[in-house]
Amino acid sequence: MGDLSLPCLVPDEAHEAQDDLERDDSTEPPTDDGEPRELRESRAWSPVHDSARGLGEFDHPLALFQDFLLPEGTSTEALALGMAGEQGDFASGDWRVERTSAEEGDVDVLLVREGTVGGSSQRQGMVQVTKRLRFRGDAPTVSVRWSIVNRSRETVRTRLGVVIPINLDGGVGAERTLHLPGTLPRPHDAQGEADGVADFALRYGDRSVLIRARPDGPVRVNHFPLVAPVRRRQGHVGVFQGTVAILSWPLELWGHETREYGLVLEIHQR
Repeated sequence: MGDLSLPCLVPDEAHEAQDDLERDDSTEPPTDDGEPRELRESRAWSPVHDSARGLGEFDHPLALFQDFLLPEGTSTEALALGMAGEQGDFASGDWRVERTSAEEGDVDVLLVREGTVGGSSQRQGMVQVTKRLRFRGDAPTVSVRWSIVNRSRETVRTRLGVVIPINLDGGVGAERTLHLPGTLPRPHDAQGEADGVADFALRYGDRSVLIRARPDGPVRVNHFPLVAPVRRRQGHVGVFQGTVAILSWPLELWGHETREYGLVLEIHQR
């Protein structure tokens, strides 16, 4: 499926010598309404600074299926600016590769990590998250399942969020739209959110490509464009670099309780 992570800072050397008055059309708004090893967890939501015309900068890319635990009420704006802090120290945990296997073209990977979770108004609880990824060999499809176990006696209240970044070619157009059940199509560089979503899709009409996420239960979707600072001769300018969707489930775990969630990501071409 390729690397669908989105960059934090995009080099643009080809434009270094362009005229200072040149504008980038892509920034215009839409006109219409194996062996076990340790994996270091990235802190994707810690902003570096906002010096490039008010744009939030991230100290790591927004990676496909990156997961985190968010406080309830986290806004789309905070997510888009890299200012949404994760609860507890879960982000500093290490992923451990428990098992990998391949059979008839399908690849399975099992990851585990642990951390403490809790906000300012609740005591810290210890959780363990197991993530299983299955890459199908006969179709551009990935299935992901999470199992979250509360290892303590303290009740944990948070949201499990999952990153789905989509960047086909960095272009913007009227034929590229976000689709949520029960609503009209939205421009794919729009910012917004929706609750109770059972099916989320991004359609590239000009490329006959549909990227679809199907969670196994209703989720909240926060979506926003990633506008990265690009260095030009006249300074830094913001250039559209793709669409980011954060799918999240409410997570409340009593002591030693377990919850499971899952989703399927598919790519279709007609």
